[in-house]
Amino acid sequence: MYFEEEVVEKVEEVVEDEDEDGNDQYTIPNGNQELELWDWHYATLDLYSSNDSRVLTSTLDTRIRVGKRLFKTDTVFRCKEYPGMARKLDTLVKLRLPIRGHSNSTAFYFGELMLFFTHSYQGDECQLCLVKLYGNFHMTEYGLGVRTKYGTPYGHRTSTNTSESDKFIVTGCENILGYAGLIKSSLHPARYYVIYPDMIPGDITLGNIRDV
Repeated sequence: MYFEEEVVEKVEEVVEDEDEDGNDQYTIPNGNQELELWDWHYATLDLYSSNDSRVLTSTLDTRIRVGKRLFKTDTVFRCKEYPGMARKLDTLVKLRLPIRGHSNSTAFYFGELMLFFTHSYQGDECQLCLVKLYGNFHMTEYGLGVRTKYGTPYGHRTSTNTSESDKFIVTGCENILGYAGLIKSSLHPARYYVIYPDMIPGDITLGNIRDV
């Protein structure tokens, strides 16, 4: 489950009683028990801008739980809203997402974790994350014609690690596969190669940002 967001609205913290706020861990009852929201608090999230008429008929609950970290299986993930102390990019991850126009098909993407939160809709609570997907990534190629093979994902990033083709989405935390990293090319200016645990050249199908 995921929803595209064109604008990232400001998250405002809601003051709660001490016995309801500042909790250590939260797992959705009857939900995925492998997902835990750590160091969470209550907040509100405006999903639409004030001039969007859809907000007038929206039934979305703006009350959410926001977590500083996410624990999934055996890995602790951090987000840009609450970064770690290390001076490095520790929010870049590999994700598997459903793609538009292809029933039950998925593809791999890379992006930065911006925020962890839970949200309820019609009685169902979901563990979600706001992600900035990197949109200008490609696979290295070698060989010709039908013998063309694909190697390592790469893309061009600015000094502030941005690209005009980046895209913000909200997706389920279960779609996070693991951490990834960037290595700057010594031969091509502004080109960065993506690395991730247990990677094998050509082992993934890289998705197009327009298909999300």
